[in-house]
Amino acid sequence: MNILSQPFTWGLVVGLFLMVMTWRLMRKDVMMLRSDNKRLLEENRELQSHLSTQLKINAKGNGELEKQLEALKEQNENLRIASLSCSQNRAAGCAAAYPRSGYFHKTRIRQPNLQ
Repeated sequence: MNILSQPFTWGLVVGLFLMVMTWRLMRKDVMMLRSDNKRLLEENRELQSHLSTQLKINAKGNGELEKQLEALKEQNENLRIASLSCSQNRAAGCAAAYPRSGYFHKTRIRQPNLQ
């Protein structure tokens, strides 16, 4: 019973108690950090997959837009050449160079019937 009255014993008991409490809190934090790390890794994989899918979709869309742009450029060039040809010829059959649903058919001014 003489041991419990020694200051060294009380210091050792208090120190061990504090060490056990600190170890338990640390262990709890480590477990929480591991679960957070696992969750973040899974979320990171999911976001990378989503980003990859989105980039593939955008690449396909950009390819289609480039094709449309090239087609419109070609159509524009054809219309420019036809317009120059019509302005040089000033022929009555100028509108015949364009299809019925083309520009000249829609905007053609109707001549009044003078009979």
